[in-house]
Order: sequence, then C-alpha cells, then structure tokens
Amino acid sequence: MDTDNLSNEAYQAIIVEAGNYSRGLVLNFAQLASFYKTEEEYIAAILKLMSEISEMDQDELWEFLMGDSLPAKQLQLCLKKISDNIDALNKIPLSQRHFEF
Repeated sequence: MDTDNLSNEAYQAIIVEAGNYSRGLVLNFAQLASFYKTEEEYIAAILKLMSEISEMDQDELWEFLMGDSLPAKQLQLCLKKISDNIDALNKIPLSQRHFEF
C-alpha cells in the first residue's frame, strides 16, 4: 500500500500530524505504509511503532528521526495527538471514509 491509498481521514490523522512535528517522523510513518495491504493493518503497525518510539533512548531517536532534533516532551505530545486522532478515526467506519483513488 502507498500513502495515496490511505483514506483522507487516516492521512490527515497520521501523516499530516507527524509532519507538523518532524520530517523524519513523517518519512518513517509514510514508508511503513508500503509494508501493509490495508489501512487497518497500517494503523495497527503505527500504534505499535509509536509504542516502540516511546521506549527509544536519545541516540535511537536521533537515528530514527534521521537527525531531526525533537525535544522528548514535544515528541510525546505529537505521539499523543496522533493516538487521539487514530481513536477518532477508528470511530468512522471504513465505508464512510473518503478515498482519493
């Protein structure tokens, strides 16, 4: 799957929100989509990855974010916002989400 295959709602909830904080974060989240066939699988993987990010030390974060220096508190706020967005997204049935393609 490509990020173009995500619903508009999922794209806004995850990709756009991550881009508001860090280019490295958005690139990692976007790349992850290529490993999954469905939006539901991708969202589950994002939630798992966000949990793993929360456990990373500073060196791991620097590498994961591709050199973006994002203060830990700001990163946690970003992950919380994305998690909240996903909670809201999951309340919208897939059949009612909007797709470009």
